[in-house]
Amino acid sequence: MLYPTSSQQSVFKFNVDILVQGESNVAALEALLQLLHQHPDVLDARVQSGNELGSLLELAEAMQQRNIKQSPFGKLAVRAAHSSSAAADHRVDNSSPRTNNKRGAAAQSPESMATMNKPARTAAAEYTEPSQQQSNDARLQDVENQLRSYIEQNRLLRLRINKGKGITLNLPCRILNYDASNQLLNVYHVDEKQVYAFNLNEIEDMQP
Repeated sequence: MLYPTSSQQSVFKFNVDILVQGESNVAALEALLQLLHQHPDVLDARVQSGNELGSLLELAEAMQQRNIKQSPFGKLAVRAAHSSSAAADHRVDNSSPRTNNKRGAAAQSPESMATMNKPARTAAAEYTEPSQQQSNDARLQDVENQLRSYIEQNRLLRLRINKGKGITLNLPCRILNYDASNQLLNVYHVDEKQVYAFNLNEIEDMQP
C-alpha cells in the first residue's frame, strides 16, 4: 500500500467526473489540484480523462520504489502553474540535464503525453477500417455469387423489395441478369409477365 492506515482510519478510492472551468486545460488542471490539495484527507489523485494528463498515483508508486517519501501532489501542482504561462511555446527543455530517466519521463508535459498516445490510436483506427471493409466486400461477394447461381439455374424466387418512403413489393420472379459494376439486376415477374429493374440495395429478402 502507498499510504499507512490505522485502526481508526482507512483509505478509500472514488471514481468521479469533475467539470472545471479555466482559460486552458493546464489552468483547469492547476485549479483542480489546488482544490484537492487544500483538504488534508485527500492523499492523492489520478487524472484519467480530459486530455490524458497522466497519473499522480503512478508517479507516487515510482517515487516509492526509489524510497522518496515526499508526495508528488504538491510538486505537480507547482509544475502545472509554471507550465500554464508557456503551454503553447515550450514544454520540455531538451538542454536541461537529466539526473534520472524515470524522473524525466514523469515530468513530461500533458501535450507531450497526448502526442505520444496518438499514433497508437491512429494505428488502431487504420487497422479497424480495412477489417470492416474486407468484411463488407466478402459479404457482397457471397450475395453476387448467389445471384449468379440463381441466374444459371433459372430459379424461381420470391423477392421482397423496399423502394423507400414506405413502398414495399413482394413478387415471384426469375433473375434475368445482374450488372455487378452498377449493382443492378433485371427480374421477370412471372405473374405480371413484366421485366423490372432493381438496385441490389433495394432487396430486403430473397427466398427460392
